[in-house]
Amino acid sequence: MPTRYDFALVAALIVGTVVPYAGHDHPVWVLACGAGQIVPLLWRRIAPVPTFAAVAIASAASVPVLNVVTISDIGIFIALFAVVSRRGWRPWGIAATAVCVLGAGIAAVRWSSDIEGARGAQVVFIFGVNLLAVIATLGIAEASRRRAQLIEQLHARARDAEHERDQQAVIVAQAERARIAREMHDVVAHALAVIVVQADGAGHAISRRSAPDPTAAQALSTIGDTARTALAETRALVGVLRDGGGDGLAELAPTHDLTALPSLVDGVRATGRTVLLDEGSVRPEDVSPGVSRAAYRIVQEATTNVLKHAGDEARIWIRLRRRDELLVLEIEDDGVGATDASTGGNGLLGMRERVHAFGGQLWTSPRPGGGFRVAAEFPTEGER
Repeated sequence: MPTRYDFALVAALIVGTVVPYAGHDHPVWVLACGAGQIVPLLWRRIAPVPTFAAVAIASAASVPVLNVVTISDIGIFIALFAVVSRRGWRPWGIAATAVCVLGAGIAAVRWSSDIEGARGAQVVFIFGVNLLAVIATLGIAEASRRRAQLIEQLHARARDAEHERDQQAVIVAQAERARIAREMHDVVAHALAVIVVQADGAGHAISRRSAPDPTAAQALSTIGDTARTALAETRALVGVLRDGGGDGLAELAPTHDLTALPSLVDGVRATGRTVLLDEGSVRPEDVSPGVSRAAYRIVQEATTNVLKHAGDEARIWIRLRRRDELLVLEIEDDGVGATDASTGGNGLLGMRERVHAFGGQLWTSPRPGGGFRVAAEFPTEGER
């Protein structure tokens, strides 16, 4: 579509055509021919060849009726510039140049017809001036065309370099995923498998005693179940690391979400801790899957920190609330307390990254009187 600069150019040319020749014998012809030479220039960027044709026809029509030079005659040179700079030389640039040279000769003859004296010299002079204008236009158009080609080549090189960089990043990421997958399979998965076997073996040995200890049996059962879950998730994650990334959208998070929160709480209670869960009016199906998984991991990490740092007598409160379009989590304990440094830093950093990934916020701080508090807010739809 024509730009405001195109409209400004056309308006200026029309004013420059009409005003100086307002007293001409044929002002209507001046306006009509000028409009035909100028108005089509609005579309010279998107349709240079039809624009040139329209301007050339109007210019040819003005020769028999106007024996004066007007500002509108510049239109043919602007149209020639558009053809050469945007369509090149073959075939349209050469054809447009030939039309302009022919028109320069016809105009020279017509404009010198009323000049007394050496008419031949006048024709040559006027034709020479017009020809110089054509040559200058062609030179500027060719320079503009080459500059546009150079810019396009630079853009193409930049796109190629960016694509190559992205491909290299994908290769590096795939290699790193493969390395991590090997480490997880060889170290973490093996260790978890050993834990499962040892826990099951110890539980079986206790059950065969004449007076088995139910507390020890329950603890070993919890250890075995937790290790099995962790082993299954580790194997799933190893599979994702090895196979994912084809479209960049592989789901790296394990599948636990808020629907598994009661099971998580039961597992913590099995360690002997008191856990109070208040889900309020929050329904997992009202929360986006990504947020639901992230919220589960926040609760899991917070309760794990309590088990590691808060002492055996610590009680845990887990509260979920809906506030407008936000999911609000709060996990508190009344244990011996912990600091960001005492938790090793990675757990809290991981929680913060999960929350920020969904456009939420996380707060962590010691509680007055002892214990620790973790609070988080998520947009329920996971908007970034």
